[in-house]
Amino acid sequence: MLPIINVTGLHYTYLPGTPYEREALKDINFSLQRGELLGVFGPNGSGKSTLVQHLNGLLYPTRGSVTVCAADTSDRQQRRELWKKVSLVFQYPEQQIFGTTVWEEIAYGPKNLGLDDAEINDRVKKAMQQVGLLPEDSAGIPPYSLSGGMKRRVAIAGLLAMDPEILILDEPMAGLDPAGRSLILDIIKHRHDNSQTTVMISHNLQDIMALADKVAILHQGSLVFFGAVSQLLKDKEILSRYHLELPDYLQVIYSLQQQGYMLNSAARSIAEAAKEMARLLGSKL
Repeated sequence: MLPIINVTGLHYTYLPGTPYEREALKDINFSLQRGELLGVFGPNGSGKSTLVQHLNGLLYPTRGSVTVCAADTSDRQQRRELWKKVSLVFQYPEQQIFGTTVWEEIAYGPKNLGLDDAEINDRVKKAMQQVGLLPEDSAGIPPYSLSGGMKRRVAIAGLLAMDPEILILDEPMAGLDPAGRSLILDIIKHRHDNSQTTVMISHNLQDIMALADKVAILHQGSLVFFGAVSQLLKDKEILSRYHLELPDYLQVIYSLQQQGYMLNSAARSIAEAAKEMARLLGSKL
């Protein structure tokens, strides 16, 4: 099966040939299969946002190739059609809202796909429900009157209504309260459960570990790790070299391992860690 995303030898340079020239991405190589969830992790300035903007055609390689949904992003025509298949949620999407009502904002994308009114109405209702908005209560409200968190829900609903093959989320939970974070995680999990492809940038390694199939770690424009979460958790050199802050439960497991206890360090959640601890305690009884 051909990958839904294939990146080969990607280099990207901002403002080439000027005094401000800067190489933001250096020889990036990875692929993602349809239905997989990729977590992208790295410090500020590592190239995360630049990378994901190559996946929806906003940027295209200075050198190398990026193929997404069988479209070569170096081809202008193919690149311009990617918006129909790939939706990118920027870090603060609520700042880009322009519809006069919540309904109009969410319906904007489906209308531009040329869908009939019945299909547009159905998609808008489903998208609103996915983000916790009641159509009968919220559809006619001006978005500017909503709180920041509610605006973000509207912005995300507008992209979900496009029913994209790939959803890209750039720090989707930045600044959200616990309820908002939980909602975003539920949306991501729902897509994953339905074999829909998602790419998520996050500074929170715990969020990525709990959900992702694959993890990409960027450092100064280079891809220093790409692989399954279980591989990352076993790679203590990568974890140490890039000062990746592990969840508390994994720090406890590693501490016990150093004391000679046999525990599985690939636990991806508190629940899995609790099972490991229960197993250890049971073996000591």
